[in-house]
Amino acid sequence: DPDMLFSLPPDAFVSDLVYRPLQTRLVAESHAAGVQAEGGLGMLLHQGVQAFTLWTGINVPQPVVESVRKQLTLELTGTVN
Repeated sequence: DPDMLFSLPPDAFVSDLVYRPLQTRLVAESHAAGVQAEGGLGMLLHQGVQAFTLWTGINVPQPVVESVRKQLTLELTGTVN
């Protein structure tokens, strides 16, 4: 129920685990209600980074993480934010 979003505290943050589309209905309705929100792409990316590090013992440099985020965004939407 989108009206529920209006009852959230001002510092609430909504996270939708869905990463395609990048802006889901939940994220869009949260923004319309003035609530910070994010789709699931960041979680997908950072879970992958953590898994890579756990399996290999190699830390992924931040520029590589950002490059992968841009590539995922491009693959999912055809544009880079």
